[in-house]
Amino acid sequence: MINLTFFYNTFKQNCFVSSNNAYVAVKLSPTSQNENTNSIEHKISQRVKSTERDIDNVYVSENPDFYDRMNTYASDIRNGRPISGFFNEFTETIRRVFPKSK
Repeated sequence: MINLTFFYNTFKQNCFVSSNNAYVAVKLSPTSQNENTNSIEHKISQRVKSTERDIDNVYVSENPDFYDRMNTYASDIRNGRPISGFFNEFTETIRRVFPKSK
């Protein structure tokens, strides 16, 4: 998991890394909701790739359900829950939210 707290224009975010892919769930602040979504996604992608050089693909979603789910996963990891316990669920969630991910 990568911490992306540097973004001034997002409210909160969680980033999970699997292989060479990063999946970022963001919750935008009221002021950032007026900003172009592609611009936000590009900024996030560039920051992730500069932080983790092995990342080839960055997938970003503002979907509130996806954000809530990723927040739950992050909390579970911080609380010591084994990743294997939700790996299949995580994989299925990624497939639904990012059907074109590799």
